[in-house]
Amino acid sequence: MGTKLNPLKASSLLFVLFTLDILKPLGYYLSLEWIFLGIILLAFCLPLTLGLSLSFFFGYLKDILSSHNFYISIFEFPFLVFFIYYLDQRFKIKGAHIVILLLVFCLHLFFNLNILDISFPFLFFSRFLLHSFIFYYILEYTLKLWV
Repeated sequence: MGTKLNPLKASSLLFVLFTLDILKPLGYYLSLEWIFLGIILLAFCLPLTLGLSLSFFFGYLKDILSSHNFYISIFEFPFLVFFIYYLDQRFKIKGAHIVILLLVFCLHLFFNLNILDISFPFLFFSRFLLHSFIFYYILEYTLKLWV
């Protein structure tokens, strides 16, 4: 994305996405996590230290308020921010952004395989990837308008 973002706006965006994640306004029709998309989006436009601290904080909140007993988001979100930052600094070719997103979505699915209890994993994985890509680019577009 490349635009620099105010830390207060980044925190407020993550708080709104965290609230959406808890309230689930569209029910269980969407196979995505709002806070996860916000962390990924902000990892592209925040400095590493701020991205790591915000991802750690919101990962902690997500783990506290989740119904599962595995505390994985507190480690997963900072790892993904560092992974995105590393890949974004190393690969400056055209189309690298999409490849990084695909890798991060697949890593998120891999980290959460032990939590997911689904009957048709291929259908869920394809829905998750489709919904995540669509709503990521919607969030990116609205963030560009907001900044």
